[in-house]
Amino acid sequence: AADKALQLAPQSADAHGAMGWYYYHGLRDYDNALKEFNLALSMQPNNLDLLLGLGAIYRREGKFDESVDYFRRAIASDPRSAKLLAELGNTLTVMRNYTEADRFYDQSLTLKPDIADTYAEKSLIALLSKGDIVSSEKILNDARQRGISPNDPYFIYSWIFTNVIAGK
Repeated sequence: AADKALQLAPQSADAHGAMGWYYYHGLRDYDNALKEFNLALSMQPNNLDLLLGLGAIYRREGKFDESVDYFRRAIASDPRSAKLLAELGNTLTVMRNYTEADRFYDQSLTLKPDIADTYAEKSLIALLSKGDIVSSEKILNDARQRGISPNDPYFIYSWIFTNVIAGK
């Protein structure tokens, strides 16, 4: 469908963006995804979906500073996007910038307090940055008390990881 859209409208930023996501998710062809996203971004420089795509590609390629730059640009355009805030937090976590990552996760949870992954990431930061098992367990317990499903796969992973670290 994305390639057909591009045939029908070769100058469409949306069509190039769709091809970028096809290359990214469908083929894991990050070079071509990067080309499509950059071409689309030249037409729509503040398109959040394109900025997100570029940030995600650069993170996968280990170019974390570039990834952070794109996520910050996206957040500047939409500071109330819990998803963008969490994505920036993910990149900062990989960079071991735990304090700043935790701040972005907090902002994300303030806007959207029902995302299990964000609690899971916060619990892992407590373990990774300080080895703080008690804080990690508290974050996960607080999430459950707020109605976060204990059946979420990433939440389960964080729960198990915390318990293994705690020797349980």
